[in-house]
Amino acid sequence: MRVLPLLIVLLTAIACTSGRADLEVFHRDLSVEGVYPERVVVGQALQMAFALRNHGTTDVAGCLGGAEGARVIDRAGHSATNVPDVRHLFCLRPFVLKPGQELSLSTEIAVPATLKPGVGELQLGAYVLSVHNCYEGIGCSHTWLEAPWREVALLGPERGAGEHLRLRLAPGQDRRPVRLQPSFRTPVA
Repeated sequence: MRVLPLLIVLLTAIACTSGRADLEVFHRDLSVEGVYPERVVVGQALQMAFALRNHGTTDVAGCLGGAEGARVIDRAGHSATNVPDVRHLFCLRPFVLKPGQELSLSTEIAVPATLKPGVGELQLGAYVLSVHNCYEGIGCSHTWLEAPWREVALLGPERGAGEHLRLRLAPGQDRRPVRLQPSFRTPVA
């Protein structure tokens, strides 16, 4: 009779350990990358393409649970996001990324008119789930991976896309567009 509770504790510890190991691999080997616009018009929708890339030396297995997207903030602290605030994520899109491969993603965010025109910041990110640590009714172990925040010009709806604000580029920041394929892509050497 005492063996059953001990066995349950042991199996739970093993499952939790494998889930934590997955999350460490995600942070070490995966990154979120995207092409950021130079300007965003408040009160309009913004569509963006981005990718989850494996920079490691081994295959990475994981899953997306439908909680990926963008966040935008103005200098006054007003913000908007299309990333759902969920506590229990379930695997909706499993993936295995070989070294150098990327998984293409896209998102649309409604930029509210309550954001103040001026210089703001934009960020892309995704919750990545462990495929080894999922429980029915509870969800999967997960972690948030994000691209760095980038400055963008927030334009009022009356000015639209014709107005420009000067932005500072971070060292090495590149504004050239990158083509993302709708499926896995391996860079050609």
